[in-house]
Amino acid sequence: MKKAYVIWILPQAAKKRDGHVNRINSKLENISGSTIERLESYDKSEQIMVSLNKDHDIKDKYENDDWIKTPLVIFLNNTYDLLIKKEVMKEYGFEEIEKEVKKMCNLGEMIARENIEKGLVQGQKKKNIELLTNLMNSLSISFSKAVELLKVSEDEVLEIEKYFKS
Repeated sequence: MKKAYVIWILPQAAKKRDGHVNRINSKLENISGSTIERLESYDKSEQIMVSLNKDHDIKDKYENDDWIKTPLVIFLNNTYDLLIKKEVMKEYGFEEIEKEVKKMCNLGEMIARENIEKGLVQGQKKKNIELLTNLMNSLSISFSKAVELLKVSEDEVLEIEKYFKS
């Protein structure tokens, strides 16, 4: 069994936790039975949590490990444009990798767009459920007749049908 390290980078932590780094150790505890190996040899998992606040002012240096925390704040924050990200990476001695920085800028924008679209889809699904329910109750018709009248797409019917079956 090999030791595993997990690093959690929390780019939207609360301001009071900005810059905090915490470690969580996992150890085996024998509840019942006999163990072949000593329990001390089972400290096989460690987690590191780096908490960063997206509103961190990049002019303010972190007290400890600023060399990595500030670039992470900039790199994982979609409110900074490519030019600022490139400047900070260069300032902190990171080899400028424009393609990767550009990709991270686009990734942040893509995630934001996906979340907006997901919210719109969820809102539309909720609205369709409401319309179907009202139509079924008002006309005393079945689910299948209601989706037919409203011309709901087959994909949407499969999604919405789950709601009516639960």
